[in-house]
Amino acid sequence: MNYEDFGKLVGTKFDIDGFDGKQIEFFELSERKQMPMQEVFSLFFRGSRDFFLEQKLYELSAPEIETSILFLVPVAQDDEYFTYQAVFNRLLKP
Repeated sequence: MNYEDFGKLVGTKFDIDGFDGKQIEFFELSERKQMPMQEVFSLFFRGSRDFFLEQKLYELSAPEIETSILFLVPVAQDDEYFTYQAVFNRLLKP
């Protein structure tokens, strides 16, 4: 998937494999930073405070897309949510 594809998925709720129906919501796509040979952007997810995802790979699925494996890092919390980030740092084809 590319940056534009992810942009169409903002607001999507993803099931987390192994978490019995728990979901996280993809709520923000960062601005893309593009250099001549690479692009960098982040996906931000929020999940309920009733479960916590430690930093590691997770298998996420939603009806709109194929199952994806993303490395999620917890980056913030508030009274309602934990926030997680998945960073993409890709080389571009010349």
